[in-house]
Amino acid sequence: MDADRENRWVHARGDAPVDRWRDYHRPTLRDRLRHAALDACCAVETLTGSADRDLRLPGVQFLLLHHLFDDEVESFSRLLRRLAQTHRFLGYGEAIESLRAGRVDAPAVTFSFDDGRASCAAAARILAEHGARACFFVCPGIVGETRPARLRSFCHERLHYPVTPFLDWDGLESLRSMGHEVGNHTQGHVNLARCDAAEHEEEIAGAAETLRRRLGICEHFAWPYGGIANISPEAVAAIWRSGHRSIASALRGRHAGALAPRACLRRDNVVAAWPVRHTLHFIAANARRQRSAGCRHDGQASGWPEGWDEIIEGRCASPS
Repeated sequence: MDADRENRWVHARGDAPVDRWRDYHRPTLRDRLRHAALDACCAVETLTGSADRDLRLPGVQFLLLHHLFDDEVESFSRLLRRLAQTHRFLGYGEAIESLRAGRVDAPAVTFSFDDGRASCAAAARILAEHGARACFFVCPGIVGETRPARLRSFCHERLHYPVTPFLDWDGLESLRSMGHEVGNHTQGHVNLARCDAAEHEEEIAGAAETLRRRLGICEHFAWPYGGIANISPEAVAAIWRSGHRSIASALRGRHAGALAPRACLRRDNVVAAWPVRHTLHFIAANARRQRSAGCRHDGQASGWPEGWDEIIEGRCASPS
């Protein structure tokens, strides 16, 4: 993901609240062509039965969402009902522990939501109704914020997104009461690749301390924007040193077999408004690629770029 990419409708919307996906996303010609291409792929997979076979391959799929607008609720419920036919729903931490223990003998899926928008409350309720649990990654610096100028600045400059309300601390407690987890998404949704050591301390450890003080626990981390270009090995080491048990990206893929102790988790970024068949296509494609590569077992590979493991281990051993 490009940390500097701006959604073209942000400034057109101004401060008008966004509560429908169709208000935020206006499809371009490229979007329509992509939709048609995916429909064609899905039609072939239906005729051959390949998608259904691939969806049943052992492994854990981490799904990443950011919002659940009013006009996405029904499609999200349909997705959950369809996934329940082939997958076991795992809690976020439960999925990680299963992978680390090598206990992956069936298809499973777990959910996460980034940024802590207020619409996550509806997502949490719907997930709970379907017996699913998620991890909601939040930025403590914006939790409970109501000042219009601050919201506008954060949404436009950090999220490249129209103005939207965010969960408050009571809302986060409510998520936890439903069995969901709350994770760290930095203090202010920054590009960690551009931060120095002092900023890492504030954005990572400082945010974790706030979440632990307010909620009692903070075990998981997902870095903003989610691409390798948006993080550094020094930031990764700072995340581990601050007591997190996992680090998640927004890189496509799935996991199967044993997970390395300091692995980079892959999460597929999906949108609840998409046709269910499109989301299933991506999940099946991940499983198919894994099978074709003969990599049901990850062989303890960390998933970080070449050369990063040594830097991370060295920085974890000595923060200086």
